[in-house]
Amino acid sequence: MLKKITLLLLCLITLSFCSNDESNTPIDGGDTGNTGTTGNTGSTGTTGTTGNTGNTGTTGTTGDTNTDPDRYNKEVFTDFEVATVIYGNNTTQGGVTKDLDMDIYTPKGDTETKRPLVILAHGGSFINGSKDQFKNLGLAQMLSKSGYVVGLISYRLIDINVNTNTSTVGTIQAISDMRAAVRYFRKDNAENNTYKIDVDNVFVGGYSAGAITALHVGYINSKEEIQTVNPFLSPLFDANGGFEGDSGNPGFSSEVKGVINISGAIISTDFIQKEDPIVYSIHGTNDATVAFEGTGTGLKGSGPIHRKADAESITNKLNAVQSAGHDIIFRCPTCNTEIRDFLFNNLN
Repeated sequence: MLKKITLLLLCLITLSFCSNDESNTPIDGGDTGNTGTTGNTGSTGTTGTTGNTGNTGTTGTTGDTNTDPDRYNKEVFTDFEVATVIYGNNTTQGGVTKDLDMDIYTPKGDTETKRPLVILAHGGSFINGSKDQFKNLGLAQMLSKSGYVVGLISYRLIDINVNTNTSTVGTIQAISDMRAAVRYFRKDNAENNTYKIDVDNVFVGGYSAGAITALHVGYINSKEEIQTVNPFLSPLFDANGGFEGDSGNPGFSSEVKGVINISGAIISTDFIQKEDPIVYSIHGTNDATVAFEGTGTGLKGSGPIHRKADAESITNKLNAVQSAGHDIIFRCPTCNTEIRDFLFNNLN
């Protein structure tokens, strides 16, 4: 029975090939539509710190922003830089060796030496999508101009026929890749300190499939926890690099302080325990792709996630947008600032 329930959950995590009609809806069916641009996209030309070519930016700088009391809660820089780096490398299910790239946004002219880090993953049902999603939404630009370091990651997508097993492995591979991105920054902090992050203020987040990835990075804390909560998943993690994964930067922690969940879900709220990462969620109550309340024996949406966070005394905030659907992030003019408010209010 546990195996059957787990297979149902994993069908719902990506594209489903279950026999009933309700399981044939991909979890990220709304990702590619309604993508408006609200960010500040400027001219090309900033050179990345690892030799890769940076891109978008605006012009001009501000004065001394390190002492501004509103730093991290408003845009105190008028310029940002973007560097594209390779944060890891691994093999897809189709056998293709893939460099994992990330766009790193930093405030231009900043002299602060300990800056909060936010790593974001796009949606797309684990089969498509692009790290440009959060650039198009303007969130990366806004946060970097407020003083944050922001990483927009690509991750391995399913590149073979989708079924229950390949969907399961695809999800685990995305989790592994995001952990490698967290370790990339911790390694840099220990060895070069190029990005000058604050290792005590590391957040991960995403939209839809990216939010599912981030939630599991935040709340799956050990191999032993996987074995206890859902033993069916243990051998699948073991076959894909183990709990930490093997996408790069071994020997460094992938621990995070918090999770930004936009229209995501978790396989079981039993993974959420006292002293786990804080969480902020935006979710439409009429989401027909990733249900706000979840799917019974399937994925648990933002409703049960925050009830469990309350029960475990975990700092959390839920923006349950009444009557909204899966595409709420594309239709919410205040959501970017609400995310920033939560981050600012919970920095060390």
